[in-house]
Amino acid sequence: MPGPAPLRRLDVPILHAFILEEILGIDRSAQERQTNLRYVKDFRGALEESGHPGVQAAFLLNPTRIEQLKAVADALEVMPQKSTFFFPKLASGLLLDPIDPLEDA
Repeated sequence: MPGPAPLRRLDVPILHAFILEEILGIDRSAQERQTNLRYVKDFRGALEESGHPGVQAAFLLNPTRIEQLKAVADALEVMPQKSTFFFPKLASGLLLDPIDPLEDA
């Protein structure tokens, strides 16, 4: 598989490049549009999806390890689509604290 070594070690690009593109003929644009593809985040969801009519295959991938994420970042590369689902999610949101120009800092 072409590309930087850290990306070649991830499960997602291997699935997308070799299995979906080369073997099944599903090109990148169809993958991005999720044409004939469904992505689920856990084993139970994959098992449930595999029982639906018309579903022909289910692929289970190893989770991306922090070391892999760091190696990709150190190589100044970008993680591939669908490879950065992490749980638990960090809490995020917007926090506002009004600034009073007359208040002493």
